[in-house]
Amino acid sequence: MTPKPRLLLRILETIIHWVWSVLFFLTVLSLLFLANHYWDIILAMVQTVHSLVLKGAELLRAL
Repeated sequence: MTPKPRLLLRILETIIHWVWSVLFFLTVLSLLFLANHYWDIILAMVQTVHSLVLKGAELLRAL
């Protein structure tokens, strides 16, 4: 006795949903790691610009 096609479709949909969920979770996780990496670079750039602005203000005061 073979299973009904509906049962096979439901099993297939369940497997596809599980795979999609795992891939989505891994994608979000990798994006978080990537954002963390670039967040450090962005903060370093902001600190550099901030120090340059402060040095420029000191030069203008010296004039």
